[in-house]
Amino acid sequence: MEPKFIRYNGCCGANSVIPQIKQGLGIWCASQRENYKFDKDTMPKERIEALDALGFTWSRWGHQRSKSRKDAWDKKFDELVEYKLQNGDCNISQYDESNKQLGKWAKNQRYEYRRYHNKGLGQSRISRDRIDKLESIGFQWRLKPEKVSWEQRFEVRLIWYCTAYVFHQSLRYS
Repeated sequence: MEPKFIRYNGCCGANSVIPQIKQGLGIWCASQRENYKFDKDTMPKERIEALDALGFTWSRWGHQRSKSRKDAWDKKFDELVEYKLQNGDCNISQYDESNKQLGKWAKNQRYEYRRYHNKGLGQSRISRDRIDKLESIGFQWRLKPEKVSWEQRFEVRLIWYCTAYVFHQSLRYS
């Protein structure tokens, strides 16, 4: 039997159902999402399967859920491999309008990598296997140029100072 709100609207989103049940259904949907996210092990599999069969959106933004975090990570990794094939590198920006979500994912991988190596930042969610997998496709953990040594900066400053001094002296005596 198909529920009344699906027959009426043809969808399973709480934002577009019969107005009389919209508020209660929205709260119920939110609690199902919360139970799934934070207490997945105790939520009966039959409920998860029944909601999946209805086309329930597990994300309040309407994204379909992946079977697991591992599946979601692998999906983004595959997108990054595809991006690299098209662009020649993995240096995607989170501000790239056509790949904004992938860019944010790559930024988060870099952050988790820093957490992995610096325990003071808290426990990292990236594993050694994932690090190796990203490195195997040439993923760069640091996009900013390497820091220049003090001596190199001093040398550049010295050259600039000498050049400016000579220039000012030439103006003074010309």
